[in-house]
Amino acid sequence: WAVLKLAIPTVISQIILVIYNMADTFFIGLAGSDAMITAVTVCMPAFMFLSAISNLFGVGGASVISRALGMSDGQKAKHAAAFAFWGCIAVTLLYSLGALLFMDGFVNILGGSDPVVHGNSRQYLLWTVVIGGVATSLNALLGHLVRSEGRSVQASLGIALGGVLNIGLDPLFMFVILEPGQEVLGAALATFLSNLIAALYFLFLHFRRR
Repeated sequence: WAVLKLAIPTVISQIILVIYNMADTFFIGLAGSDAMITAVTVCMPAFMFLSAISNLFGVGGASVISRALGMSDGQKAKHAAAFAFWGCIAVTLLYSLGALLFMDGFVNILGGSDPVVHGNSRQYLLWTVVIGGVATSLNALLGHLVRSEGRSVQASLGIALGGVLNIGLDPLFMFVILEPGQEVLGAALATFLSNLIAALYFLFLHFRRR
């Protein structure tokens, strides 16, 4: 029962995460522009690298925290959580800064050398990786840390919150708020805001529960 209690919410949140990762491409596809779809697609490896950073600190940190709590070593758990939190922020900031300073070359390496694709890719990369990089990394990292304390439901709710918000905000920004032709910017803003809100949810949860 304990395994099911931890596993089922995690599986559900991962399914939502998969759908969420396809949301931008799906809604941009409704605009009927191959260049826009290509722009988002070439940026995906750069965006997914944020998940690699958060998993680097989150999976390892969660393992240490769980074992420390199992041994009633609260101090070690706190130190591991602090290292994972600040380490993730530091590495993400370095990555985001590098993406900003070398953005043109970065986009070209990813396959966005076409002028139209390049401009859209820059917009998407700016909001999702440069401006929204820390929020995206913290969202995934804090989910791991919350789960390490046995609160799988709360962790899954936070991950699902970001996914559901992104799916809801995508059409709002792309087809209602922004003008036609700004669909990539709308998708980037929706992704940034959804990850920011999810990260704030996790921060509130941590500060409330200490």
